[in-house]
This record gives sequence, structure tokens and C-alpha cells, in this order.
Amino acid sequence: MDRLERIMELVITDHVKFADEHNKLLMSQVLLTDRMDGLAISLQELAESQKHTDKRMGGLIQMMDTFVPRTRRDQKKLEKMNQGRQRISSLPASGRSKMSLRVRSNTTGTNLPS
Repeated sequence: MDRLERIMELVITDHVKFADEHNKLLMSQVLLTDRMDGLAISLQELAESQKHTDKRMGGLIQMMDTFVPRTRRDQKKLEKMNQGRQRISSLPASGRSKMSLRVRSNTTGTNLPS
């Protein structure tokens, strides 16, 4: 009878340990499910925010698409102005001073003698 009681005690002890482990596993599963639900909600919010960001980025891209060609035209104007300055600087010293006075007079609106 002693032997049977020890076996029953071992079986009961193992069953109690198994029940504790099973309860811990169930609690972990509940926590994991709650966190996954929270993650799903966060992911939906992120998707909505991304749609909003995409719309704003599209507007910014359109704005830049209209701005960049204008900048290229302005760049061409600057290049033409720089070429004119280079032509003035390549003139002999006597012609350069007269030419600079004409250029300055045209930009300031005053008439200087040539």
C-alpha cells in the first residue's frame, strides 16, 4: 500500500505542476493576443497616416515639378549674364572701363558719358 500511495503522490504532484504550467501558458496566450490586437490597431493607424503622407508628398512633388523647370530657365539666364561679364573682362583695359560704365549706367538707370 505504501508503494501505491507514493505512486499516487507522484502522479498528483506531476498533475499539479502540469496544471500550473498550463495556466501560465494560457495567461501568456491571452497577453499575446491582447498585444497582437493592439499591434493590429497601430498598423491600421499607420496605414491611414501613410495615406495622408502620400497625399502631402504628391502635392510637394507637383510643386517641385513646377519649380524645377523655372529654376533651369533662371540658370540659363544666369549663364548668359556670366558670359556677358566674361566678355567685358576679356576687353582691353581702356575698353573695359568704358563698357563697365555703360553696363552700370544701364542697371542704375543713370546716363554716364561714354
